[in-house]
Amino acid sequence: MEQIINLQYEIKNSTHISFQNKDGKMWTVPLKNMKVALCVYEPSGIKGKIIKRVLPYLNKYGRLLPKVNAKTCSLHYTKDLKHLLDNIFGEDWSASVFWGTPGTDKKTTIQVSREDVILGYCKIGNSDRINSLFLHEKKILDSLANVNISNVPRCLGCYKIGDYCLFIQSTKKQKEYRAAGKFGKQHQEFLNQVYEATNKQCLFSETDYFQELLLMRQKCNLLNPADQHILNHAIELIEGSYSGKVVKWGIQHRDFTPWNMCVTSQGLFVFDFEYALMTAPRNNDYWHYTIQSLFYEAKLSERDILQKLNVTDDNRLDIVLYLVDIIGLYLQRGNKADLDIVKSRINLLRGVIERRVELESKNK
Repeated sequence: MEQIINLQYEIKNSTHISFQNKDGKMWTVPLKNMKVALCVYEPSGIKGKIIKRVLPYLNKYGRLLPKVNAKTCSLHYTKDLKHLLDNIFGEDWSASVFWGTPGTDKKTTIQVSREDVILGYCKIGNSDRINSLFLHEKKILDSLANVNISNVPRCLGCYKIGDYCLFIQSTKKQKEYRAAGKFGKQHQEFLNQVYEATNKQCLFSETDYFQELLLMRQKCNLLNPADQHILNHAIELIEGSYSGKVVKWGIQHRDFTPWNMCVTSQGLFVFDFEYALMTAPRNNDYWHYTIQSLFYEAKLSERDILQKLNVTDDNRLDIVLYLVDIIGLYLQRGNKADLDIVKSRINLLRGVIERRVELESKNK
């Protein structure tokens, strides 16, 4: 398969720098306007954030490159890719590249910029599943545009080049952006805005959330009997509360995390809607933001996270709704790293369920 974008490592006349982290993720950014170029790099850990601050100075201090696992290189694209991006963004652009998270849904993301301005993003994959995700994200973003949600990208088109599928979008992210930080007022306002604009009444059995439950059941054979038991128990709790009932749910981002958003001069800007659901529980995005941040930024264990969540009769079902859905998403992706995450989230789910039993015992 011909690569439509690739690297060439050179000693002379290098135009870019490539670096990677301990998880095998790699980024390539131009040496020119590196502060803008590094907007494609969204580290969650302290070490990564330090590297992001240091990299713009490595052009002057090249001897430091090996210390951050970086190499100089040049970036090359096929004529078809360059022609497509020229038509959408105009000529004379530069590209920064995130080569993707290893796994089932790995895709390459190109940040297209000109001088100090980020023009947009192009995501590239080469599987039928990724093509379906791109088409789904277009549907979600078009739906949000139709109800005047403005602080999200606009889909500029889905395309094919040979065996590759491409998703191109606009952006409001610029050099002056800052990280989204802890969940706060602006995050809640965004979720409220989306809910008010997209919610509708429908039977629980007609929701996207319910359809995801059905898909998850087909993958439960990947779990050991003990984990299957706790997951089935959680599903029984959900169906006991919602089966045959009408819900009022709207669009759920489903990967609402600090690294899929930023704060600009125009407020919170949220992107990467490829896993979104049209009809899902209102609070799932809040729990995802909270729990993912505790796992990946605070580096807490399941036990410590359970204490932070402070499970009560009022929030228990909400947390179960979220955990069951995210377990289903990772089960569908199904590689080893995803199944490790499933195991971790089932451990958390088990703690939530056991907390339920404890609460019921105290109330007797």
